[in-house]
Amino acid sequence: MDVKKLTIVNVILIIAVIALFVLHFAAGNGGSGETGSTEREDGDDTTKVAMTNSSGKSLKIAWANSDTVTKYYELAKKYEATLIEQQTSAQAELENMYSKYQKKKAALEKEAPILGQVELNERLGELQQLEQQIMQAEQVLQNDLMNKEYAANASYLSMTHDFMQEIGKELGYDYIFSYRLGGQLIYVPEGDDVTYEIIDLLNEAYANHGE
Repeated sequence: MDVKKLTIVNVILIIAVIALFVLHFAAGNGGSGETGSTEREDGDDTTKVAMTNSSGKSLKIAWANSDTVTKYYELAKKYEATLIEQQTSAQAELENMYSKYQKKKAALEKEAPILGQVELNERLGELQQLEQQIMQAEQVLQNDLMNKEYAANASYLSMTHDFMQEIGKELGYDYIFSYRLGGQLIYVPEGDDVTYEIIDLLNEAYANHGE
């Protein structure tokens, strides 16, 4: 009788969750009734994309790289580090249980030839129980980590959404969309990319969020 070495492999860390981070929001008039037409507005230090709504009002739009935001956003790094720590702790707990199982198994194999049938059956039963305990513990720990990840993700998205509403207004945009390497957006003019402005403002908002 044996059990394979157990690892927690079904838990998705917040790294992957945050990779879905979307900086898509409306500030001001919300962009309802957009015609989809675009124009370039020159005469500024930066060139902005302008979309017009049904009233002919130009909408200021910019983009931010979600992967870069994730890399430098302190809140994202905090959640990532916390979940990695929780996963490491859970893994260590399983490894400890597995180590005890291996020691009991090795001792039984060594002593089996001199044990009576009744005692041998009892020891085998103990090993089976320990095996079941390890499997149950793995399932419990997986569920616990998944629940913590879900809660952390919800908190992250909610807090970041709130920050972005203020940041969008501060920067003067109607919309800020996210993009990432390999995504549908394959070119963003330098003047339309506000990634690092957003990172600085997100970190500032996070640092002051308790005030």
